[in-house]
Amino acid sequence: MATSTHILPHPDSLQPGQAIHIWMPSKHMGNLLVSLRAVEALLDYYSRCPCTLIIDESYRDIMAAANLPAPVIYFPRKKIDASGIAGKLRHGLAFIAATRRSKAVISIAVEGDKVSQRFLPLSGCTFSAGPDNRYCRRYGIRLPLDHGRDHVFFDYEAVARQITGRALTPGYVKLAASQASRDQVNSLLSAGLANPDNPYAILHPCATKDYKQWPVEFFAQLADYLHGKHINVVLTGAGDFDKATIDRLQELSRHPVLSLHNRLSLVQLIALMSSARFFIGNDTGPTHLAASCGIPTFALFGPTNEFLWGPMGDNARILRSAVPCEPGCLRRQCAVGYRCMQTLLPETVISHINGLL
Repeated sequence: MATSTHILPHPDSLQPGQAIHIWMPSKHMGNLLVSLRAVEALLDYYSRCPCTLIIDESYRDIMAAANLPAPVIYFPRKKIDASGIAGKLRHGLAFIAATRRSKAVISIAVEGDKVSQRFLPLSGCTFSAGPDNRYCRRYGIRLPLDHGRDHVFFDYEAVARQITGRALTPGYVKLAASQASRDQVNSLLSAGLANPDNPYAILHPCATKDYKQWPVEFFAQLADYLHGKHINVVLTGAGDFDKATIDRLQELSRHPVLSLHNRLSLVQLIALMSSARFFIGNDTGPTHLAASCGIPTFALFGPTNEFLWGPMGDNARILRSAVPCEPGCLRRQCAVGYRCMQTLLPETVISHINGLL
């Protein structure tokens, strides 16, 4: 039987009913998706114990689609952020009370983020463990990370491996959309697509950071090319910032495209992705979501490190310009107008997707 390499109680030494908490309340969708294999491994290792996951409330749909064998306590980030001092205190105390009710003996922080830093030590656990970073200084056990292995997946894997004794290969937990969400998406597509009998591709032209943004004009050229290949184009995004990007793309495109901006829940987005011909998007959480759904995924990268943050799997392909970044690029400040994104031309992207068409 595999054994832990650090001083956490072995599952066989725990008394019946003694609980385990696994913390992964990241606000970033991509981080959560990349971490779930490590979370799953910890759940398997402690399968004889009552386990509870701690996850950000924004990702209820993802956790439902992942169908992991554990209940979830959701961190109320949006309620805390939207509240005054009294509201922040009320929601924070309610969250702490929820974590204390199950009387966890062991709490494990998979990422070791700010939420875990603040709240895990208040959860009443006897043993705590997390990655050896600045947010885990109050934990009983700090697990070293192997920074020689590039992808962030290996940080999460290192935490799980040092507890379970089992190595993991990079990948995602399989997501499955409900039949109800599939039916809802099919209704939207039937009503909105000009040629619903043709396959569709998803373009996600939005990004959370300007330096991750492939030019909207290039997305419009790509949409027009796909129209000529009898591929329907579906646009995804959410929020006011994404709306401006999608509106601009629709203005520039010479052919109809279906915008599902702000019209999809996360589980509906999973359903949409599961039946798409392929997905093209920037370095964003939805790009990881598409890769985790198993469809061909093309991720457009510029100044960020694809070896650290890129989507995983044989179905995912990183596309970037052959023109290098300016030496000393700081991402948020670029002396040459993000030429690494400007010189990744639509023709290059088209050359990669032609094999699918």
